[in-house]
Amino acid sequence: TDIISVLQVRLVMKAHSFVRENVPRVLSSVKDKSSTVPIPRISQYLYFLFAPTLIYRDNYPRNRVIRWGYVATKFAQVSSAAF
Repeated sequence: TDIISVLQVRLVMKAHSFVRENVPRVLSSVKDKSSTVPIPRISQYLYFLFAPTLIYRDNYPRNRVIRWGYVATKFAQVSSAAF
């Protein structure tokens, strides 16, 4: 039950971040009577749910190439901490 509680807290925190980041944009476009309302796509929300971050952004900076040395270093750190 502890694992389920932790996962639920994570999902609630992510939902809160999503709402806090998007409501001001929607309200300002409604106040300005804009013809388009900047609502995020469902794919952006799904990516946010599975990305290792708690702050919602419409897009996240990424490198063009995978730095395999960096990946190996982080994998070794996680492996050594686990054992």
